[in-house]
Amino acid sequence: MSPQEQTAREEIEHEKAAYKEKYQRLRELKAEIDHLHKLLEQSRLKMQTDFESWMRAMTRQRTGHAAEGRIKAGSRPSSAAQRPAQRQLAYEPGGAALDSGAAPAGRGAHDPGPPRQAWGAEPVSSGGER
Repeated sequence: MSPQEQTAREEIEHEKAAYKEKYQRLRELKAEIDHLHKLLEQSRLKMQTDFESWMRAMTRQRTGHAAEGRIKAGSRPSSAAQRPAQRQLAYEPGGAALDSGAAPAGRGAHDPGPPRQAWGAEPVSSGGER
């Protein structure tokens, strides 16, 4: 065997060893990456299930609050007599509104009276006069 062949063989053996080391390192990294992918998928699934359970709770809470407004002590209003009266407006020919649900002429506790100007105590008249 000539000195050139010997040098070439040594170089080949050296390159083989370097290749095997790097190949082993790549296998270790691949195992680590696969493990991290598994952890990532588990975290993603947990986050999704946590979000879905949170969303269900928020939906129940929202529908529960809406139901509290409709249902008192487990019973629902079943007839119009149990529902609060609705105010209806009717208009007379002069353009003034008549409120069918309003208090009698003496003004009820919830009737604030005619609108007032912000800068004065005079009521605003509907005919444009002061």
